[in-house]
Amino acid sequence: MFRRPDSRPRAPLTPPTLSTRASTAEGSPLVTQDVRYSIKEDDHPELAKWALSRASRGLNASQKALLFAFLANAFYFAVSVGTTIFNKVVLTSYHFTLVNVMLLLQNLLTLVVLVLLKQIGWLSFPPITLDRALELLPQSLYNFIRIVAGLWSLSYLNIPTNSAFLRAGSVVTLIGEYLFLRYVASGLIWVSVVVQAVGAAITTWADLYLTAMGVLYVSVSIVFCAAFLVQMKRDLQQLDRRREETSISFLLYQSLCFIPLLLAWGALCGEFTALRSSTLFHSPGFVASFSLSLVLGALLAYSTILANQFASPVTVTVTGNLKALTTDVLGIILFPDVDLSFGYLSGLAVSFSGAFLFSYAKIEENRRRDSCGSKRRADIEEGRGSAPATGNGMIDTNKDRERHGSYYSTGSMCPGSTTVGDESEESNSSDGLEGGCPVRP
Repeated sequence: MFRRPDSRPRAPLTPPTLSTRASTAEGSPLVTQDVRYSIKEDDHPELAKWALSRASRGLNASQKALLFAFLANAFYFAVSVGTTIFNKVVLTSYHFTLVNVMLLLQNLLTLVVLVLLKQIGWLSFPPITLDRALELLPQSLYNFIRIVAGLWSLSYLNIPTNSAFLRAGSVVTLIGEYLFLRYVASGLIWVSVVVQAVGAAITTWADLYLTAMGVLYVSVSIVFCAAFLVQMKRDLQQLDRRREETSISFLLYQSLCFIPLLLAWGALCGEFTALRSSTLFHSPGFVASFSLSLVLGALLAYSTILANQFASPVTVTVTGNLKALTTDVLGIILFPDVDLSFGYLSGLAVSFSGAFLFSYAKIEENRRRDSCGSKRRADIEEGRGSAPATGNGMIDTNKDRERHGSYYSTGSMCPGSTTVGDESEESNSSDGLEGGCPVRP
């Protein structure tokens, strides 16, 4: 996957023994030498924890990390497809145009449900504080700008052109990961993302319609989408040092920060006045579709957090692209009157190829990292590694981190990996491995 140097102070890890891959303690995070993310015992509801433990039985730490990333993105994909379908019913079939009202109600529903579940003892998260809300405000602001700019771009661009630009946003997200998270993507990852962008362009080439204002607004939307996901990832990385917080409390703050922005913008656009005069809520069909859209919207926010927590921002955008392609195929199946030109079908094929290439690249990087982690442990056991041992025979990971920072940093398990910053040079010069570990496929 991606690697970043351990440039910020981190909470001390529980040192693993030489004979085991992981060390656990009651009520503490799972700590491993080769897993990307720690998983808190109280990070998910009981049913989810039970399902994860059953699904990961018999897997090593690296395989568990890959499984959790896959399940999180599969959950995000399924919820995103359902949200798209019901939003289309509400916004298109019933011509409900009050988007800010819908988003506001989705976040209010999330907030109320989380508070109620805490009151009855089904969830646990720390008390809400103003300081923490202000810390997490930037990502809600970025998400708000993304949505507003995206809506404005539709006033100047047709839907196919706007969709093609948004699918090419994965390139911007990769750049954001490099600049702000210090993740270095492999060459195959870059190729897969570019292939998806080319496929989107081929799909919409016949319907391409460009205006200066439309390109400006959709570009702003793309940039702030990348900023939203990257900022979310940075905030999620802080959860390891905030032991009392979980992804549930993170979702709570996200909704809490988003609500004032939607209230102000909805009032400025006059949507609340239009809502009072709307007669759509007299229709049972609309009420049912609208209610499902709100529930799915709330689940979408949580699934986005999980996908970003266990994977990466660019993986979330690629999953979103795959969702868009899936809905396109469903549109072809459900609506036979869709114009199936050669260019459209060719673009879909190229885009799907890019998505599958991205998946292969991720699996290959995980396999290489797991192989390199095994080599590293073997070197330590044979005395070629330099991990100092404590008095009780356990590896002192804190001292070893000082000499091999890139190996123990989140997402980088290979001492010979190419990372950004001075730590990569230190790792390459002092790791004690022969030949290092290849980074790019």
